[in-house]
Amino acid sequence: MAYGDEFKIDNMIHDLWNTRIFEFMREKKIHSLEVNFSGEGDSGDFDDWVSIDLNLPGYSNEDAYQEVRTAFDNSAVIPNIPNAKKTELPSLMLFLAKKYEHDANHDVDWVNNEGGQGYVKWTPDGKVILLVQERVVSYQDHYYEVASGHIAHPVPVPMEDAEDISEAS
Repeated sequence: MAYGDEFKIDNMIHDLWNTRIFEFMREKKIHSLEVNFSGEGDSGDFDDWVSIDLNLPGYSNEDAYQEVRTAFDNSAVIPNIPNAKKTELPSLMLFLAKKYEHDANHDVDWVNNEGGQGYVKWTPDGKVILLVQERVVSYQDHYYEVASGHIAHPVPVPMEDAEDISEAS
């Protein structure tokens, strides 16, 4: 199986899953659902936790959040795949988040080197948003003359026309 083959699903199934996610959001008055990912070095992955934002009046206490969290974690969808079992929304969302990130072909390397991070977010207006951030580290060279003719300067003196040391061999 080639990389990405695990993300090939029928568009009708894809739409069914998203429809169920958006219905659940409207039913429970959820402001957004988000799957985060991050990486650096040579590894990176998606969090296996879906963040729920109940940024709406009436959901300011922990009990209301726990009620929605429990309903979300235990909600199930029949995926419409032969021999498939019911699947909880968090598992479907993790799959869809990985699929969206994979299919975006954005050329941002959030896994290797300095890495990066991002998220896939579902909003109640029927949108799915992908944010990918790549961490970039840059260096700026500053050359100072710290000694001249065997006399050390008490304070480094910036050099006007500094020559890159790597080129001066």
